[in-house]
Amino acid sequence: MIRVWWMVTALACAYSLGRAPASVPSVSLGEVSAPTAEPGLKEAIERSVADAAARRTRVGEGPALRVTVLSATARTAAADGVLAEASLSLRFQLDGGGGVELTGRRGFPSGADPEAASAARAEAFAALADELAAEAVLRLLSAPSGGAP
Repeated sequence: MIRVWWMVTALACAYSLGRAPASVPSVSLGEVSAPTAEPGLKEAIERSVADAAARRTRVGEGPALRVTVLSATARTAAADGVLAEASLSLRFQLDGGGGVELTGRRGFPSGADPEAASAARAEAFAALADELAAEAVLRLLSAPSGGAP
């Protein structure tokens, strides 16, 4: 249900901005394969891909853009344990076209409050998903054959 809500939201945003010109490539949103225990990561990636695609393409038509989580890790980045680092590697694959693998890292506070640290961790992964999805859509759609440049 959440997936449908995000897709409807992305399409509504795209509709309110107007239909993309016919010269703009189109994609459909494919499956997100997230074999990780990171809570909320799959939903964050789905939302990020839908938003990035809606900004640059016509969504709902064309080849499917599929995403696979290659790795999602978080580690302590400071000796005192107050700073941690999230790392996310994703593979974006366009059906019938090319693909691209992207990795990003982002620091987040991991202080004594476990609830605040968990929220900061989720925010770091969501921000990474936004950055990587935007870059992947740009690369895949700007390449001459729909693949990675």
